[in-house]
Amino acid sequence: SDDNNTSTRTHSVQKQLAYYELDLGLNHVSRRWSTAVHRSACILAAVPGGSDGPGGVLVAGEDWIEYVHEGISSDGDNAVSNAIIAPLPRRKLHS
Repeated sequence: SDDNNTSTRTHSVQKQLAYYELDLGLNHVSRRWSTAVHRSACILAAVPGGSDGPGGVLVAGEDWIEYVHEGISSDGDNAVSNAIIAPLPRRKLHS
């Protein structure tokens, strides 16, 4: 009998979000931080930073939107673990 553990292995895999920064003076790209995101995450939107605002990334999933930046993370490894997550309203038809 052939033992296939593919389905159990895929459920343990984490999706990662990595944030890179471009230094135009040195013409160099460096990885600033990374964090785990929910498996249903499928859309990313950049949030302007610097003097314009806090910067970061909006991560959208099946029924939620999460704000992630260097000081806020959904896992506790790289930053303070207090992610900002907002559920998306659903119609009764799709419940």
